[in-house]
This record gives sequence, structure tokens and C-alpha cells, in this order.
Amino acid sequence: MGQASYNRNANPGFHPGHVHSTAYAQQGAGQCFGPQSFHARVHRPTKLYQGGPPPGGYLDSRGRPLFQEGFENGYDGKVRQHGCCAPAVMKWWGSALCCGLLVLLTCFLVKEHGADSGVSVPWWPEALTVPWWPEVLGGGGEPSTPQPGTAPTEAPQTQPPVVVVAPGGPGAFGAAGPAVAVPAVTVPTLPPVVPSKRCLGAVDVAGHGTMHMIAAGKNTPTDDGPDMQAQVSSAQVTPLKSGRVYFGHACSGDAYSNTDYAAMNFKGGSFSYTVNLAAADCGCVAALYLVDMHSNTNPGTCGGDYYCDANRVCGVNCDEVDIQEANKHMFKTTDHGAHDGSGKVGFPIQDNATLGGKGKYGPGGSCVDTEMPFQVKASFSPSGDSISVVVSQSGCSMDTGVKYPSLAGALEHMTPVVSYWFSPVSGDMKWFDGEVCKTYDSEQCGAAVTFSDFVFTER
Repeated sequence: MGQASYNRNANPGFHPGHVHSTAYAQQGAGQCFGPQSFHARVHRPTKLYQGGPPPGGYLDSRGRPLFQEGFENGYDGKVRQHGCCAPAVMKWWGSALCCGLLVLLTCFLVKEHGADSGVSVPWWPEALTVPWWPEVLGGGGEPSTPQPGTAPTEAPQTQPPVVVVAPGGPGAFGAAGPAVAVPAVTVPTLPPVVPSKRCLGAVDVAGHGTMHMIAAGKNTPTDDGPDMQAQVSSAQVTPLKSGRVYFGHACSGDAYSNTDYAAMNFKGGSFSYTVNLAAADCGCVAALYLVDMHSNTNPGTCGGDYYCDANRVCGVNCDEVDIQEANKHMFKTTDHGAHDGSGKVGFPIQDNATLGGKGKYGPGGSCVDTEMPFQVKASFSPSGDSISVVVSQSGCSMDTGVKYPSLAGALEHMTPVVSYWFSPVSGDMKWFDGEVCKTYDSEQCGAAVTFSDFVFTER
């Protein structure tokens, strides 16, 4: 483009460093929207002179003003625009067309590329949507067309950034500002909600309050047990086969602590619950018992969970009261001192039907049908030297009990435990139910048993 002629005497402040095209100088005052004037109007001036504008402002070769108060920056920091689009020159229809085209362009961009950022133009006519519009957000060009037999690919997690034209700065129509990129929006993928492997949930114990169920670190030092030791709801605990669970006052974090375990005073009190043993056949043992875990400071060898019992299963001895060791055919109550693995066993409640008797307890029992849930209540003497246990169902009951004076001290701070276990060695459980069971198969042990409706009564 050539340089426009200028009159230095008429415009001493005008500098050749900022000259518009000859085409612009030849435009009439009312020809603001011709293709030749377009370049002149978008050409941005530089700082032209020192000392201020000349009297009467800038004039072109025909004596017409080149700059007036408007949009472009002048020497003194004021906002100025080219003379062609100045209010004194631009007709009202030209101004309206500029603004209308700007609004149309902005709305089109928002419609095409703003939906994923929560920006929409609900009244935008679908007829104006241009499917071949260049991908201005991704590098230009037409969208690729999938080949036959293939599906279009998409990125479901991250939405592309959105370009929004901000008003108020210089642009093709004198009103559109620089493009502003809105950051990409990433939709987070939430992990599935699963119970903690250690903190299994809480259960309500009437008379005592909410208690946390804490999974064992391991079943034995050489057996991890099931991945989930038990299923827990507000009303029941369901230990899975080879699972063991402890009652606690708290459970948080990843580390075991003996101080999390319950320390309940059973002297002169009672503990009752409902049990379902339908899955526990010969050789299986569903147990609810008390051990002195809260006082034990030795983490032991079962995952560091501080478990202890009279048989030192996890390397640590402590006092133990077996309120229940039972299956469908046998129910026993046993007290153990810390180093008394065999303990003292109460009179067994057993399935006499297998011995030719009436069968009051057992599958189809006349008093307690072990194919159905039944209730168990353990009561402790005020001195703590004895325990009596009653099993009942539909108004019929059977009882057993043990006197073991040396447990009185431990009963003041015991932790309840539920477990469900078996021996994989056939016939190895004869010590427990050999009086009524003649054949053993570990596969007869079902997946789980259930304890529910816990009630604790203090002295």
C-alpha cells in the first residue's frame, strides 16, 4: 500500500510513521463500509508525536479529520477511533450494523462452542448452526468423518477450552476485544464407594449405644481370612467363613490400636442377641465371646490387631469367656483363664435327634429349630464368678452355664468378638461336636452366619 499525501504545514504533528492507505484518503466521508476503507479502520496507530495534537486535530489531504474521540489509544492515553467510524461521520445505520454483526458473531461462537462450559443461547435459531464451521478451538479445518464401520471417538472426561470474545477492545468492527480462553473443565471420576477393609461400619447395641465393628488383621498368622471379614448393618453383623470381628468404641485411620476396642463391664449385667446358624453344619463354629483385648498391649501375629485369647491363636494369651460356640447340632458355653486353653465347659445343648432322642435343639428341633433364628441371653453374677446362658425360640427355652471365679477381674473390661470358623482337616472338630456328628465335610460350612438385635444391660 502506498502512503497518503499529507500537509505538514496544516498538520505539523502528523507523522509519516502512521499513515493510512491512499485508498482510505480517497474514501468519501459517508463511505465507511467499503472494502478499501476496512484496512484503514482496523489499522492501529502508534505514538505519533510529542507535545500534543495540532490545532484542529488531524486532517487528511482533503482537510477531513482522521481521528476523533472514540476507541483507539492516542498519544495522551485517551481512547480514540478512526475518522471513518467517528460519530460525526458514521451514519446511524452503520453503527447499528457494526453492533449487530458483533452480537451475531459472539452468539454464534457461544452457541457452537460454549455449551460444555455452561454457557448457552437458548433463543439461537438452529437454522444458523453451520456444521462445517472450522474447529476454532482445536486448530481449524473441517471435522474428520469416520470411515465406514468405525465409530467416532470422543474424550468423555475433559471438555475443550472455550474461546469468548470480550467486548470493549479494538477489532474488525471496532467493538470486539481479545479472545479469552476459559480453562478446560475436567469431570472427575469418583471411585466406587466400598466399606473400609478394617472399619466395617457401626451397629446399634441397645442399652449401650453405637459400636464400631473392626475387622481382624488376619484369621491366623498363616491365614488372611476373607477379603471382607464381615458384612455390617446398623442391626446385624454377618461374619463370613474364616472371618472375625471386634466390637469397638472407635475406628479410624489405617492402624490398629488396643484402645479402640470396647472395654465393657459385664459383672452383674447381661448380653443378649439373635443368631442364625442355618449355614453352620457339623465341624463349623459360630462364636460370640469376650476377651480382654482392650488391656492387651501386644500387637500379636495376626496383622498387628492386638487380638488375644486363651489358646494363643495370634501369639498373645488373655482371659476368655465363650458365651457361644455353636452350630446347628451343638451349643456350648466355656470359660477360660488366660493360660487355660481347654477351659471349663458348661452342660452342652445338643442335637439329641442324632442319638435317637427327641431332638429339642437342632434342625427341626421341637424347642429350638436351628434352621431358624433364635435368641441367646448371657447373664453374669454380680461377683463375676459365674455365667448362665439361655437359648430360646417361640417361648421355648433351654439353658446352660459355667462357674469360673478367676474371671471376675477381667469381666470388668471385656471386648465382645464374633467369628465363624472351621477346620479344613476332616474330623479335626470332633472335640467340639463329635458326640453328635459322625461325618465331616468342610464344604458343608455355608458362606456366613448372622448375629443381630444386640442388647446390653449393666448391673
